[in-house]
Amino acid sequence: MNFGLGTGVIITSDGYILSNEHVTGSKYSKCYVTLENGNNYEGTVMWSDQDLDLSITKINAKNLEYINLGDSDNIKVGENVYAIGNPIRI
Repeated sequence: MNFGLGTGVIITSDGYILSNEHVTGSKYSKCYVTLENGNNYEGTVMWSDQDLDLSITKINAKNLEYINLGDSDNIKVGENVYAIGNPIRI
């Protein structure tokens, strides 16, 4: 089990979560996920990239509220944006 501390965002109603690889661990790792409502889940890292510091974790849950990911080609000056991952990719 990975015990990193960090945040992530739910990206599908059936439990896929986008986070950082340094938080969740590498592909096929197990990790604990606590949602804002206090519900706890065991997650499985389905994909990760150490260089990008990104991961996708799956929890067994349904009907979750999730975010809509934007299209960076359509961002307008002055819009609020959020970035996840390694800002200094070498």
